[in-house]
Amino acid sequence: GYTVLDTDRLVTVDSSGGATTINLLAAGDATQPLTIKNLGTNTVTVTPDGTDRIDGLTSFVIAAASSPTFPSIMMASDGVSSWWILASHP
Repeated sequence: GYTVLDTDRLVTVDSSGGATTINLLAAGDATQPLTIKNLGTNTVTVTPDGTDRIDGLTSFVIAAASSPTFPSIMMASDGVSSWWILASHP
């Protein structure tokens, strides 16, 4: 898996080697929107930090890619304890 840094704006994931996990940084530490794009053939699970939530959920699964469709989500933090999905591409 990969843990998102506060400087990340776009995270691309090649999940072709198997299901992958992306760990978000604490919502309280995030200052910019974040996009995660799956370029691989397996799902990607996005997990928030600690007790943070993603749209009220404890994790979010990005579908596997099938060229030319590469699923992605664009997220923003509320600066406290939640990540909100602003847009998604299935």
